[in-house]
Amino acid sequence: MSKPIVVKVFRNGGVVDVKQFVHEQQIIIGSSEADTHIKLEGQVSPFHASIEKRGDKYILSDLGTPQGTYLKGSKILESNLEHGDKIAVGEYILEFYIGAPTVTTGPTSAPIAQAAPVVVTHAAAPSYKTSVTSAPAAVIPASDAGMDTISSQPLPKAKAKVKGVKTFAPGSHYKDLGEFVRPTKGSNVEVLVSWKERVINSYHFHEKGTFYYGSHPSCDILVPSLTTKVNRAPLVQIDGQASVYIPPGMAGSLVVGSQAVPLTQLYAQGRLQSVDGGGSKLNLAQGEMVRVHLGADVEVVVRYCSETPKPLFTPMLDLTSNGFLALLLAIILAIVVWLYVALNQEQEKEV
Repeated sequence: MSKPIVVKVFRNGGVVDVKQFVHEQQIIIGSSEADTHIKLEGQVSPFHASIEKRGDKYILSDLGTPQGTYLKGSKILESNLEHGDKIAVGEYILEFYIGAPTVTTGPTSAPIAQAAPVVVTHAAAPSYKTSVTSAPAAVIPASDAGMDTISSQPLPKAKAKVKGVKTFAPGSHYKDLGEFVRPTKGSNVEVLVSWKERVINSYHFHEKGTFYYGSHPSCDILVPSLTTKVNRAPLVQIDGQASVYIPPGMAGSLVVGSQAVPLTQLYAQGRLQSVDGGGSKLNLAQGEMVRVHLGADVEVVVRYCSETPKPLFTPMLDLTSNGFLALLLAIILAIVVWLYVALNQEQEKEV
């Protein structure tokens, strides 16, 4: 009996659909209502791509689309598919599995498992302990060299919640970060780290250099450790113009004015340049903004911004009008007393 094919569909870092195929020899991906096995929306062709079984292999083919089909960050016409490969179609990321899906670290959040306070050992850095008081805790599997290695211990009991005490943030008036974060111009480069529609941290850079993101404390831009397995990786390079490094398989968009263009379409436009070690680089122009989804509703936003205005000179005595009047009267009174004493001394000498 052949293993079923499982395809997990992601959009904006979240799972939107999961499909399982047992007997199909060809799986059609597209936006057409009919004759497609995986229906997508947005900037996707009616018949965009196909997954075809040929012997004991599975082949991914682009069906002549203007947008293109991407596998492992590269545009393809036809290529072999392996278990766990990521396919980019429009605004979607599709994960392909032969049989049961394995743990993923791409657009999804870290898998949940029974675990506990975890011991995290960073490469070339002192080890330290991080306690988690909720159950079950999220555990990131041991990854490549240079990433964190995690071992489990028994989970302590969570403290009982106090009834009537509100510990959550109030509801937001916004549904999406793009409603209030828009492209701007300026001499500084701003990096925002957000969760859903909330900005949880911001960083500003203006000097030349390469700035790194990740979960390691030495990073210039810190992101939640349970969001990504990245320990330390480049994100922004400033050398006259800002360049943004796009990790392989990451979803996101380039925002120009009110228009958002999926990153997958930028390959066809020649805006994304491949870099050594995987991934790509985008040269960011003034008035443009990049949004990269890291998973678990966390994303980083890179844009230009103006410098923070410098504070004006503040006098040593910051007095109100009444305070200034009182000081002036005190000075006049002191002068009058000094003149009075000086005149009395002159009169005494004459006598």
